[in-house]
Amino acid sequence: MAKQLPGNITSYDLLKAFAILSMICDHVGYYFFDDQDWWRVAGRLCVPIWFFLIGYADSRDIGPRMWLGGIILVLANMMVGMWLFPLNVLFSMLVVRLCLDRLMQSCKTGYEGFIGVIIALLLLTPISYSYWEYGTEGVLMAMFGFLMKNRPQVTDVSNPATVPKAFALFCLSQFIFIQGVLFGFNLAQMIVLSAGVFAVTYVLYFFRPMEYAGLTQKLPRLAVKGLQFLGRRTLEIYVAHLILFKFMMMAIEPGRFSWFHPTLMIP
Repeated sequence: MAKQLPGNITSYDLLKAFAILSMICDHVGYYFFDDQDWWRVAGRLCVPIWFFLIGYADSRDIGPRMWLGGIILVLANMMVGMWLFPLNVLFSMLVVRLCLDRLMQSCKTGYEGFIGVIIALLLLTPISYSYWEYGTEGVLMAMFGFLMKNRPQVTDVSNPATVPKAFALFCLSQFIFIQGVLFGFNLAQMIVLSAGVFAVTYVLYFFRPMEYAGLTQKLPRLAVKGLQFLGRRTLEIYVAHLILFKFMMMAIEPGRFSWFHPTLMIP
């Protein structure tokens, strides 16, 4: 890697490790228990974290690793007869990284530009969902991360500290609503989803880069390495486990999709 990573467990390690485990739950539910929606409820909790971290990051790197991972997963979909669109979330993250800073420039002049961007992204959500995972909804969640990282500078209105709070509530509420509609969650699942998403939002609101030397010393070395692996190899884990799950699914349910017969759009 370009820079030396901390030896201690960091707040990024803990947040990303939770997101990875939530994501794996989501994919276990899709590939192996597609009639049990609770797996998908648990999996929804990782989505705000990934996009928040893009907005919170100092860099908007779009280097070859993410492109390569996204292309590999498209090819894997083609092999097992899945769909080409929407493109996987790695392409969604590339879209966000390419456009986020330009969009946020409009927020520096006050509420008018900020609200205009939000309305435009909401209107584009139904269309964009068809072409990359989470569509422009991912941009909205990344804007939350950007606001938390840069909130003293994002607007010149009289009380800029109120913007991240209100936007966080709005952004995550619309995420819960859209996911509930898409998945057809029942009332109990919606209650759990809402509680989980707002708990995640609370953590993200107070998120700061930190090292936990005391926790690193108290935990067994294997646990420390495990947390750091989950938190620092997210791209590799994402690509590898999806490829594994796709081929396992084809072995277990050979009639679910057809080898080398992909569809253009998700059914």
